[in-house]
Parts: sequence; structure tokens; C-alpha cells
Amino acid sequence: PASPGAPSPLAGLLPPGAEAPGPIVAQARKTLAEAVITPSQLYVLDAAVRQAAPNPFHPVPGKGDGTGGAGGKDGKDGKSAAHDIAYTGYVAIGNSVLAILDGLEYRVGETVADTGYVVKSITPGKVVLASPGDVTDREISYSGDDL
Repeated sequence: PASPGAPSPLAGLLPPGAEAPGPIVAQARKTLAEAVITPSQLYVLDAAVRQAAPNPFHPVPGKGDGTGGAGGKDGKDGKSAAHDIAYTGYVAIGNSVLAILDGLEYRVGETVADTGYVVKSITPGKVVLASPGDVTDREISYSGDDL
């Protein structure tokens, strides 16, 4: 409880001069204090707010992947990077759909780490990737193990 004269912790959330109803605030605090979060729920909450780290094992085009960073029509323009991406998971939560590519979660419109490809569409059977410098889409088939 705040000391008399001290600003309410809800002061910024209420209109100027308004006081938070004491019994409602007390009940909300009690409910939150009694809430039990399972390890699974904690993982989901943590993953929802955490920025995914780049995959250190995924080759960067032109750095030791055999492409030499050279562009051109000789097949050494980094396009093979999409074929090395593993699509191992599909998650649908409400209207949100996620694809697990190389162990990281992606939504439509996000750029796949270290590749430059952008996720164009996600279905349970495949992910379609668009290359910013190419009009040709890349399809990655689902390769996960279903139990």
C-alpha cells in the first residue's frame, strides 16, 4: 500500500484526478499473486517477447558455403541457401501462424536469418520464401518428424 500523499502506481493509467477503486485493485493484486504459471506457459511468454538470435550454424552466402559471394548465372549467387533451410515446425495460434525454420520461429513478412529471404507464405506442408533481388520464389517442404 502506498503511503498517504504518495502517487498511486496507477496514476498514469487513470484520467487526471481519478482514483482507482480500492476493492477492485486489491482483488486484481490478489488474483495475480495467486496465479500459477506452468513452465510451459512461462516458455511461451518468454519466447513471445524474446528476439531470436541468429543461427551460428547456418552458412552466410559467400562465407564458406561454396558460393564465394559471386553473383551471376553460374549457380553461385547464394540461391542454394534456401535449399539448406530446414522447415521443421508449423504452429497456428488463433490467427497467427509460425514456421520453424532452422530452429527459429518466423511469421509471414519476416526475414530468415543470414539468408535475405523473406517469408511469403506458411502452410503445414511448405513455406514459400521470396528473395529480395529475384522474382523467383523458393518453396521449402516440411521436413519435421510427426509423432
